[in-house]
Amino acid sequence: MKRGIAGAAALGVGLACLVSCSGASNGGTASGGTSSGSFPASSLAGTWDVVVGAGTSPAGTGTISIGQNTFLFDVTGFHLNLNLAAAAPDVTYTYTTYTTYHGPLTATHNGAALSLGVLPLDLGGTWSFAGQSQERCNGEAHPDTLSVTCSNIGPPIDLLRSNSGTGDGLTSAQRRTQLSSIFGDFGGTWTVVTPKATCDVTFQDNLFSASCSQGGSQGSLSLTFTDGLASGKTNAGGELSAKRR
Repeated sequence: MKRGIAGAAALGVGLACLVSCSGASNGGTASGGTSSGSFPASSLAGTWDVVVGAGTSPAGTGTISIGQNTFLFDVTGFHLNLNLAAAAPDVTYTYTTYTTYHGPLTATHNGAALSLGVLPLDLGGTWSFAGQSQERCNGEAHPDTLSVTCSNIGPPIDLLRSNSGTGDGLTSAQRRTQLSSIFGDFGGTWTVVTPKATCDVTFQDNLFSASCSQGGSQGSLSLTFTDGLASGKTNAGGELSAKRR
């Protein structure tokens, strides 16, 4: 696979899943490509050690901590802290590449029904985010559809911006078919369209897969989740893994 937009999109979709789907835990076991029953909402709670390898490049490492409506992501220069327990969502981030981007986000959330199975976060409903400058995003999350519209955005969410350089873009996800999954309402096959790529995404039982294309570039990613572990790879040889402490 070429190092291109499609590969980045597949990895981005997979990392998003790794963030929120790092495996079944003490509430049950998912293995062998089949669902093994119900999982309590708290089954992902804990601290996870993450390794992200990109072919011959040095592996990136970090941690993910998940609690009841709290989430901390700190991997390869990107730090995100999300607290949904307060009356208003508390969101802060730091992203370090050649330049450091950081700051709190002003967020609002009007909740609606959305079951994420093993993930103990209340993410359903409508959202708005405002950055320190002119960055803005508005999104909706429902059992069969997800969407986010952004303006004036830059790193680290470049996949959500158009190629025009305006920093604007619409990303949408539509579920085509429904399947059994440890991830609740995410279960099924989805079409995900970002300003830079189109992806076919599947959540089934304890498995996740994504295949993305943009122009002549294509990339794919598959992930398998078992008790306290998650592992997967891209078709370019990149590897992702997470293990709960």
